[in-house]
Amino acid sequence: MGKPTGFLEYARVERPAVPARERLGSYGEFHSEPGAEARTEQGARCMNCGVPFCQSDYGCPLHNLIPEWNDEISARNMEYAMRRLLKTNDFPEFTGRVCPALCENACVCSLNGEAVTVRDNELAVIENAWAAGLMKPEPPLVRTGKRVAVVGSGPAGLAAAQQLNRRGHSVTVYERDDRPGGLLMYGIPNMKLDKSVVLRRIAKMEAEGIRFVCGTDVGKDLSSEELKAGYDAVILCCGARKERSLGVDTEGVRGVVSALDYLSAATRSLMDGCAWWWWATETRPPTAWPPPCGRAPRPSRSWCGNRNGKKRRGSGRIPPMGRKPTTARRKPQPYSAAIPAGTARPYRR
Repeated sequence: MGKPTGFLEYARVERPAVPARERLGSYGEFHSEPGAEARTEQGARCMNCGVPFCQSDYGCPLHNLIPEWNDEISARNMEYAMRRLLKTNDFPEFTGRVCPALCENACVCSLNGEAVTVRDNELAVIENAWAAGLMKPEPPLVRTGKRVAVVGSGPAGLAAAQQLNRRGHSVTVYERDDRPGGLLMYGIPNMKLDKSVVLRRIAKMEAEGIRFVCGTDVGKDLSSEELKAGYDAVILCCGARKERSLGVDTEGVRGVVSALDYLSAATRSLMDGCAWWWWATETRPPTAWPPPCGRAPRPSRSWCGNRNGKKRRGSGRIPPMGRKPTTARRKPQPYSAAIPAGTARPYRR
């Protein structure tokens, strides 16, 4: 227990959000780290309960050693905190951003006050480790000679590949998309999980000896017989790309699209450098969405100009969807007949 009276002396402080005006011109993450001193105080709020419900079946499904690394945070031993964190969690940089934080719901502090900032503490520990150069590739010293194929590079596939590789097996991960990561890459918006974080982890795993084969749809491009013949074991981590039906007939209804299809198209468009300029500048949208990269029209006026026409910081960033660069409000435009049925359109604020 870092400080016996910490939960009485310190208030809960979450990661501050960047002001809305500053984050309008970017699709990146918009929360920042409050600082080392504030993080130390948040770690000291942990009560180190005799029965820590935060890591029980009511809290963290991974049974993370939360009181232990909170104690290390309060003592400013971030390297030891990282070691305790990585003992049960393969990818804290993912869970520290997108986890629903069941541990905080189970926190004893929340019974009469506010829970400990467990998720923010977790993210601070792992990001400090990356910044300090502690997250170095650690390939196994001895190989077993066994070859394992992992189908799917989502969270389950990456975790299975990392654990098997650490045990000395030669692991190959097959992914049908053009980039590894599964839903981490294409199912979560960039403002929740920046894709550079995913690529950073993928690069570390490749340096440790894991091989990624993208653009290969197992069952179509590669048969199951070929896969079983070439590997000693095959693990299916196919994910959850099949959408859940609404129970209503949407055939012929324009603008109805699966959420995963929408998020995948939006993220792929953003990573390929294709901005949705046409949505705010054209009265008629193109026949397909998203538009081909490099063919979207550019706005007639800078998005970074204010009402007086003066430029402000952040010049050149992608504009927010549904906002007009001039002061006058434009009348809502009806759906264009050129858009085929079932084609997605970006959300208009």
